[in-house]
Amino acid sequence: MKTLTKPKVMIAGADGQLGVSLTQYFQGEFDVVAFSKIHLNISCSESIKQALKFHKPDYVVNCAAYTWVDGAEEQQEACYKVNEVGAYRLAKACKEYDALLIHLSTDYVFDGQKEAPYIESDKPKPLNVYGKSKLSGEQAVARFCDRYIIVRTASLFSLEGNNFCRSILKMAQNNKRIAVVDDQFSGPTFVDDLAKSIKKIIVDIEQKNTQFTGWGIYHYCGEPRVSWYDFALEVLQSQGYDAAKLNCSPIKLNKLNSKASRPITTMLNNQKIKSVFDVKPSDWKAAIYQNKFKI
Repeated sequence: MKTLTKPKVMIAGADGQLGVSLTQYFQGEFDVVAFSKIHLNISCSESIKQALKFHKPDYVVNCAAYTWVDGAEEQQEACYKVNEVGAYRLAKACKEYDALLIHLSTDYVFDGQKEAPYIESDKPKPLNVYGKSKLSGEQAVARFCDRYIIVRTASLFSLEGNNFCRSILKMAQNNKRIAVVDDQFSGPTFVDDLAKSIKKIIVDIEQKNTQFTGWGIYHYCGEPRVSWYDFALEVLQSQGYDAAKLNCSPIKLNKLNSKASRPITTMLNNQKIKSVFDVKPSDWKAAIYQNKFKI
């Protein structure tokens, strides 16, 4: 591993909600090179090689992804081009240019039938194209990159950008009917918590240098487990709305008009990442009650 006073970190997909947060929290600690999806096409080998050859990063954090779950059912080629092919090409380039790859993945690699939180060794069984493409991306990273960390996370939200929380708040602001599934469960993850944890991972690897051997998959999500409906109520209450006065009602997942099948519960077990890197799970309640969403 190259030794620098400040590790150089390249972020792919820096214009997404996690990429924006990473860029903010990495400043000062690392030498940061942030690429939006327009300026770095991870499905293009030449684009990746030029970026790595010129910038010579010690770490590459891949936040770039096709995340439209329903859209992936009809746009399979576009989905796999980013989530599988892009991951494969990044992994090969990182190995060639001696960079460590931190790759973001998803709880949707599981089918949601396990009652207990999923651990890293549980067998993936994705139900939809999005989940299958992300699993293929994981497999490509593991096959073609020697030094990698795959972080599976769940239900990301931030104070800005496109996410569930801001959509719910916009509907409340405009007095629109809010219908949210109450029989699908997850661990909502605040992007700032995830960004801080990824920063901690890099710092820890830097400190251990060649002594670090913990390559592989890690789970990171928010706690406690919550249904989307109850999460919506908490979000509304945290921002000063009285949910009882809004047109907000629960619906069942099988009544949701969606093209993609979705897992019932995809709570992830945070124990491994906590024990190896000493990071705490995302506290989604603290995040929504201590911050103001930008609507």
